[in-house]
Amino acid sequence: MGGWDYYCFLCNAGFYVQLYDFDDEQDDDRSDSDAAPPDRPNMKQLFPRELVERRLQWLAKFRTIGVNRKAVGIKQCYLSGPATTDEYGAASIEFGDHPNAQGRGENFPGDVSCYMSADGGEDDGDLPIHESCLTVLCEAFAQAQGIEQHWTVECSNAAVPFDLDTLFTALASLREPCQSFLNLTHELEPDQYFYLDWDRMYYYLDPLESDNEDLQANAGRAIPVRPNPARKVVGENRPRQGDLFQNLPEELMMAIADFLPEKDLISLMLASRATYGATRSQSFWKRRLQRDAPWYWEAFSSSSPSVINSYEEEYQKIMMQARRPVELAKRNQHVSGLANRRRVWQASQEALKMYAELCPLDPNANTESIGEFQEEASSHYFARVADQKESGHGASVQFFFQTAADMHMEKSVRFFWTNKALGGISVRVGDSVLSFGDCATPQEASNVLELSADDWLEKIILNISIDSHSWQDPRYNTTKITHDHFVSGLTCYTLSGKEYHFGESSGCKRLLEPRPGHGIVGMRTDWAEGRITRIGIFEHAAGLTTFRQPNDTRRLELLWKDQLPPQSLRFRDFMSGYWMGQTAWDLAPMQPLLFGINERELATVTGFAASRDLRCIEVHRSYGSVERIGASTDSMKLMRIDGPGGERISSISVIVGALPVGLVMFSNRGRQMVFGKSNDNAVLPHLPDIGFGLAGIYCSFVYDSNPTEQLSSLGLVLSPDLASDHDTAGTGMAPIRDFWEPEAPPPSWHIFGPLYGDQHNGGVVKALDFSRPVTKITGLLAAPVWLDIIELGGFTVHHREDSSLDRESVFGMTSDVWPTHPGATIEDLQNMKRHDRMSMMLGRKESDPAVAHVASDEEALAQPSTWELGQNGEKIVAVTVWAGDFLNGLQFHSESGKSSPRWGACGGEPAGQISVNHDPRIVGAKVFLGCQRLGFTACSDVPQAIQAMIVGE
Repeated sequence: MGGWDYYCFLCNAGFYVQLYDFDDEQDDDRSDSDAAPPDRPNMKQLFPRELVERRLQWLAKFRTIGVNRKAVGIKQCYLSGPATTDEYGAASIEFGDHPNAQGRGENFPGDVSCYMSADGGEDDGDLPIHESCLTVLCEAFAQAQGIEQHWTVECSNAAVPFDLDTLFTALASLREPCQSFLNLTHELEPDQYFYLDWDRMYYYLDPLESDNEDLQANAGRAIPVRPNPARKVVGENRPRQGDLFQNLPEELMMAIADFLPEKDLISLMLASRATYGATRSQSFWKRRLQRDAPWYWEAFSSSSPSVINSYEEEYQKIMMQARRPVELAKRNQHVSGLANRRRVWQASQEALKMYAELCPLDPNANTESIGEFQEEASSHYFARVADQKESGHGASVQFFFQTAADMHMEKSVRFFWTNKALGGISVRVGDSVLSFGDCATPQEASNVLELSADDWLEKIILNISIDSHSWQDPRYNTTKITHDHFVSGLTCYTLSGKEYHFGESSGCKRLLEPRPGHGIVGMRTDWAEGRITRIGIFEHAAGLTTFRQPNDTRRLELLWKDQLPPQSLRFRDFMSGYWMGQTAWDLAPMQPLLFGINERELATVTGFAASRDLRCIEVHRSYGSVERIGASTDSMKLMRIDGPGGERISSISVIVGALPVGLVMFSNRGRQMVFGKSNDNAVLPHLPDIGFGLAGIYCSFVYDSNPTEQLSSLGLVLSPDLASDHDTAGTGMAPIRDFWEPEAPPPSWHIFGPLYGDQHNGGVVKALDFSRPVTKITGLLAAPVWLDIIELGGFTVHHREDSSLDRESVFGMTSDVWPTHPGATIEDLQNMKRHDRMSMMLGRKESDPAVAHVASDEEALAQPSTWELGQNGEKIVAVTVWAGDFLNGLQFHSESGKSSPRWGACGGEPAGQISVNHDPRIVGAKVFLGCQRLGFTACSDVPQAIQAMIVGE
């Protein structure tokens, strides 16, 4: 079972009523056990299932406390509206009325991840809490501040008596990686899935259900209510000889009784009748009730006071409910939720104590005055800039200037470094110094930027280094790579036009820049383990600034490899797959690959190329240069583009599965080509926005795999300086069916004869043109008996250089893991790793399975993989086909009578032959390409079927 449940951070119970039939069976088995103590109560009888179940419905009512990193105000945390549970740590929330919750979740509105962050990195996902537990928490905070405020679900989400940001930060140290609860003292132990511990059923009752509620008329009560014969535990005690307290003044006995804890108070009264007599007053028991049961706020609420005739009896009754609920159940008396409330209250005190370490709870404590900038200042992105290993962090939100006059004082900014990472920042304005992060580093490990009274920061570019470490995972015997991101340097740009560089100048770039017309007035930071882990700036229209062009939002939000992209460009939302759900996108370097930002640059494009697994993507230029993103590789598929002649890449479709697994490039001349897989979960067509032309793509390669990282996201880059062309074949293409690559053959060509491989699922088709001279065919690999044909990949037909069309026709990219070096041995072949992203699924058996034409691995390695036909080339006149449900193998024959090495599994009798000698109308063959064959799926398309093509009818 791959899922898990998450728990209320305060009470450690789940969010649904979990009662199973096998609970009763387990209880029966347990009752018969010899190991069970004879006096053990049968909790299933004390709390009958048919009555308890209705009292557990409160568990399904909960909210979440989360952080919205895109909130523009000083505060970022929110309290959600009602929530419902979902799978894999997710919750669906109603946004509610909290200002920070509005507009969050642009891609999947209302879906949040609990405990574990939805975008990876540190565990800063939402904290779920039952509505009843939230009420208890609010009461605890209200009492600690000496105020009377009773939060209920009818109140505004912004009306809780504590600061959500402070609480969220205070509780961060209680998180653990991959843990779906907080390390508070809950008295309940969570598991992967939420199950009720029937022996503690009283800890699952609604904590807001108190004993003085009238449950007699409630058909859903768990225990029938009878008059409460709460014992007067000391009233009937006989006088004791030698009562040491009988000669003490009554005031002293009262003071002693006031001083004792709850459990010792009962012992004292049992031991001393004199003390009991001295404490019979209503005022004493009212004080004790308020002291020992602060969680029983109904007794002291001025807004809705309870009518209490005897505080002593009320004390006895409440303590019996809170401390001895099983005893009440044995007497067939009603058991309320007060035992659970007391438990939740204790957990609230832990949270409250941690909160108070960051923020004083005294309402009369001095607080910082709100400056004129703070009310209208905004912070548009709070970016993660470094990794942290442990939970918990410090946080700071401060403004450099309190008034407009402060901006014209002399200023300085000092940057502190810890182990080459940015650990802290201090800002001096006049005589005032503000600190962010760890500023205790010795002065020699810091840099200072002095600024005149009229100068200030215009923008900052952070340089983020990535240290990679490989390690061996013994569970899977694979090499894993971990990355450590941190700010290793920065460049400050001032309003006076100067640049100042500190630390390392290389690395990925993150831009901190206010919007046009706004200046920097404050900063928000998180820090942990001696380094700053998050940073954002506050901006204000009255801040010191200069004229600047606007940035695209994603230029500011994303991390860019090596250098920032040009400011004039616009970036569409990137696409990723379901494997990337836990990716820390703040730390995922994006790499732009530009076709051109103007027509002059687009006119130099002569080709677009990609590897079979999209680890490497290239743009080729007319002057011979190649621009590349991703890992370098020798095996590339090329789509020729006549940029000098006016051909342009006009739109792109992305095939998305676990990752972005395929690209379809469309030109404005109706040509098209697939790179990678042609089929997976979805095919997503993308056109430029109106008023913008397609300038390129931007990608990240952060999905760890061996030996290099794989393509993990892809988006479009647009330019306002390019013409927008919406008349393209890419519009609405989903799914791919009979997709001719790179273009369809002449309309006079028609399919003819049998389809070899009639169970294929290939959607991409290519024409094998018999009229074009062929100089060579590469990738003609022989499949040993133990190897599936799909692992061979395909083959490439090379044409003469003087051809005006594509000189290479790729019928599936050849395996790039086949051992082709001269010294290759059968051990190399047998140890050949599977193609990346290739998987074997449950598939049907082939009715006519392939038969290998090589008898051994040595013979497979010895077969030449290239068929040479000379510089001038020869025409193909026939193709011999081996096939069953799918295409199994091919052999080509030239006009001079030469025959190629066989590709695939060509054992036994061939299924047929496509030959001009059989029918002079045959001009070629239609080859079907797909990425799945029986139970196998590969990372790029391979030949799956073939059929003759003729001219005419």
